[in-house]
Amino acid sequence: KTEQEKGKYDFTWLDPQVREMAAMGVKPWICISYGNPVWGSDFRLGMKVRQITDNPEAFAAWIRYVKALVARYKDVVDEWEIWNEPFGQRDEYALMVYETAKAVKEVQPNATCLVTAIRWNKDPAKNDYVTVLEKLKKENALGLVKWWIYHPYTPVPESCYSWALELRQLVKSYSRRAASPSSTSSTPSCCRASASCARTRSSSPSTAVRATSRCRTCTPTSTRTCTRSPSRRAP
Repeated sequence: KTEQEKGKYDFTWLDPQVREMAAMGVKPWICISYGNPVWGSDFRLGMKVRQITDNPEAFAAWIRYVKALVARYKDVVDEWEIWNEPFGQRDEYALMVYETAKAVKEVQPNATCLVTAIRWNKDPAKNDYVTVLEKLKKENALGLVKWWIYHPYTPVPESCYSWALELRQLVKSYSRRAASPSSTSSTPSCCRASASCARTRSSSPSTAVRATSRCRTCTPTSTRTCTRSPSRRAP
C-alpha cells in the first residue's frame, strides 16, 4: 500500500492507526514486513527473505523504505520488529537483521530493534538464533538488537519456560546487555502479541519481560500494541 510506485511513499493509510493509538496513550511498536511486487518480491506471509536480500535493487529499496518509515513515526514509535517468522532462513534473515537495524538506528539512534521469532534447534548448526547472533558478533554489532522474540504456540504458556531459559542463556552468552526473550502466547488468557501477559510474567524466567499487550483476563487496558502492518504490501 505504501509504495505502489517506485520511490514514492504514501503512509496516509497507516497514519490514523499509529497516530490514534498514540493519542489514546497506547505506545505501538511496528513489525516491518514484507516485500513489494514493484521491486519483484512477494508481499504475503511466508515469502522468502532472499527475494529481497538476494536482489541488490530490491534490498536497497527495502532499506530506503525502512528509513522513510522510521522517519515518519519516530516521534511516537521507538520499537521496530524486523520481519515476521522467517523460519529456516537463517543466513538471509541474519543479513536482513543487520542491515535493517543499522538503517533504523541511523534515523533513530535510540530505537529498539527486535529480532522476530525464528527457528530454534538444540543443534547450533540448525539454530536460526545462533546464525543471527554470529552475524551480529562478526560485524561487532550485537548492540543493534535488544529483544529476541520466540513463538512457542503452546496452549499452556508455562510449558515453554525451559525453552525460554535456553534462549535467554544463549543470547546472554553473546551480550550481557541484551534484553531477555519475549514470547507469543495463543491462549485464552492472552492475546497474540510478542510479550507475556500480566498474569504469567511474575513466574516467567525472564525478569525483563513486560506486560505489553491487552490480555482478556489480566489487563483492563493496553499499554503497548504491535502493529503488524505489511506496510509495503500491494493492494
